Amino acid sequence: MKRTALSLLCVLALCAGLLSGRAAAAGTIYFTAVNDTILPLSAGSMPMVSDGVLYVPYTMFDPNSTGISLGVSCSYSHSGNTLTVYNLRQMLVYDLDAGNARNQHTGYVYSARAVTRNGVVYIPVGFTCDFFGLSWSNTITAYGNLIRVTNSSAVLSDADFIDAGSPWMASRLQEYLQSQNIPDPEPQPSTDPQPTPSDPEPEEPVTGGRIYLAFRCETGESWAQLLDLLDQYGIHALFLLPADLMAEQDSLIRRTVGSGHSVGLLVRGEDPADAAAQLEEGSRLLAKIARVQTHIAAAEDSLTALAEGEGFLLWQGEVDAVPDGDISSATLAANTLRSITRRSGDIFVTMDDSAVSAQALTTLLRQLRGEDYTFRAAVETDL
Repeated sequence: MKRTALSLLCVLALCAGLLSGRAAAAGTIYFTAVNDTILPLSAGSMPMVSDGVLYVPYTMFDPNSTGISLGVSCSYSHSGNTLTVYNLRQMLVYDLDAGNARNQHTGYVYSARAVTRNGVVYIPVGFTCDFFGLSWSNTITAYGNLIRVTNSSAVLSDADFIDAGSPWMASRLQEYLQSQNIPDPEPQPSTDPQPTPSDPEPEEPVTGGRIYLAFRCETGESWAQLLDLLDQYGIHALFLLPADLMAEQDSLIRRTVGSGHSVGLLVRGEDPADAAAQLEEGSRLLAKIARVQTHIAAAEDSLTALAEGEGFLLWQGEVDAVPDGDISSATLAANTLRSITRRSGDIFVTMDDSAVSAQALTTLLRQLRGEDYTFRAAVETDL
C-alpha cells in the first residue's frame, strides 16, 4: 500500500512538472480566483506586472462578470475614460487619462493608476483590495501563479483551495496552452528506471459528469439551510429520513417534497427486527405527512438483504462526504472535490444535514458551478 501511494505521488509530480514546463515556455501563467471559485483562464485577460505592480482585469472585482460578490461593484465610463469601483461606504475612481485614482468621498488623489491592455482595463490588485478591506494573495503553484481575492465569505484557506482546485487548474492550463498552439516539450532521455506493470497510470484530471446528491438527515440541524442552498442553485437531491425524526419535521418534509426533491428512508442500527419496524413506520409517516410513497432506503451493509426483501432499492454512495470527528468544512469540501474530480459519469455523493456539511456544500457548489457537471435527485430508476 505504501509503495502504491508513493508511486502515485511520483506520477502526479511528473505530470505537474510536464505541465509547468509547458507553462514556462508560454511565459508566466496567472490563474485568478474569487473567494472559492477559479475564474476562466484567458490570454486576453491575463494578469500582468507593470513597474513592479501586479495588475488584474477590473472584471475580477465585478459581480456582473464573475457571478461572485466581493461587496463592491464596478462601472466603466467610455466618455470620461474612468473606472469607478464602489460600495455603499466608499468610492474609488480610476482616471485613465490622468493616470491616478481618487477617493470620491474625501477628494484625496492617489498615484495608483489603471492601465489598458487589449481593450481591457486593468487595476492594481493590492491597492484596490487595501482600499476596500479585501484580502488577496499571489501563490506559486505547479501550474502557474494563483492570484486570489477574498472577503469574509471565503471558506477555504489558500493551501486547501489550491489542493482542491488542482484538477481544474491542470485541465484549464492544458486547454489554454493548446489554444495558444504551444507544443509539448521534446521528450528528454532519462536514466530513471521504467515503471513496473504494477505502477499506476497517471490520473488525468476529470471535469464533468452527473452528480447525485443525498443527505442523511440524522438530526435536522441544517436541513432548512440545505434546502435554501439547493433552491438557490436550482439543484435537486435525495433526502434520507429516519422514522424517529419524521414526526418532528413534518413541515420540512412537506417543503422537501414540494421543492421537487426525492425522499427515502434511513435505517439506523443493525438489528433486523428493528430495521423492518423502521421501514414500516417510515413508510407510514411519509404517506401521512407528504402523501408520497418511497422505495429508496439507506441501511447498514448487514441489512441489505432485509431492505431488498421489503421491496426497497438501496442508496450506496461512492463518495462518502459525511463529516467524521472534528473535520472542518474546508477540509471536507477539499476532500470531496478531490473525490469527485477523480470520477466521471454518474457520481453518487453522500452528505448529512450537519452545519459542517452545509458549509462544505456552499464551497462545493461554488467551485462546481460553471464546470461540466449536472445535478440530479436520485429516483428509483437510477438505483
